[in-house]
Amino acid sequence: MASGMTLMTYDRNRNVYRSWAFLAEGTMIENEGSWDATTKTMTWGHRVPDTTEMIFTRVAFPDDATQDWSIVKTDGKGNVLKELAGRSLRQGA
Repeated sequence: MASGMTLMTYDRNRNVYRSWAFLAEGTMIENEGSWDATTKTMTWGHRVPDTTEMIFTRVAFPDDATQDWSIVKTDGKGNVLKELAGRSLRQGA
């Protein structure tokens, strides 16, 4: 099981959403993304440096306490190399 932390924010100066994922294995991933208000979903994508691989991250917010997320890594031809998915729940105040 992978673990880590993701920070998400809106950059007013650049007019984009941004995220930084810090994985327990030591990897840091920086993304710019878009928001779909109809589906309440954030979507990010970036190329892995020095490769043709891409990583796509999608986070849906079905309610105020839930995040459904998926991360897909593909090769240069679009073949899935690795896929992770899960649900994060906000703890009570």
